[in-house]
Amino acid sequence: MTDNTELKRLAEIMVRDVNGDLSDAEARNFHQHLSDYEAATTPEKILALIAETEELGRYLCTCRDCGGEGALHTGDWHSYGHMEPPEPVMEKCGECDGTGLLGEIQDLYQVITDRDQLRAEIAGLKAGYEAYERVSAELKAEVEALRNALRPLLAHWDDLRPGESINVDAARAALGQGEQS
Repeated sequence: MTDNTELKRLAEIMVRDVNGDLSDAEARNFHQHLSDYEAATTPEKILALIAETEELGRYLCTCRDCGGEGALHTGDWHSYGHMEPPEPVMEKCGECDGTGLLGEIQDLYQVITDRDQLRAEIAGLKAGYEAYERVSAELKAEVEALRNALRPLLAHWDDLRPGESINVDAARAALGQGEQS
């Protein structure tokens, strides 16, 4: 979709002017806003907006079964003479009841709003997942470093006699958390 943010802002100023709701700053710059609005609302721009709206309406509101025609080909062919081409037998579409549409154009705007909201939520979820992956990788590296530090101590675990214990100061020194006494 075309970005019409500036056009929308200018149009809102024009509406507030008609309603007498302009702020002091907007009123002081009204002639500049009016000039910008007139420059932004060319016939070509308006026709492009109308065409975009109609295209979106056709895209999202057209019945998928009949293609917006309101009628379906039944698959039967009739020939009324040797020189005439066969013509399809048409029936009213059962999905759209012959209107060719699934919904109104207002439904289209709700779909677009929902889509934009879902895109924002997905972007947030992706960012959260990437942060999770970074933290997970850091924790895995830390666990591996601790395992590597403990391997020399655990290598002697099986050599301990009943009642003996591992030298705690040596273990702390191996982990870099204290000095050996």
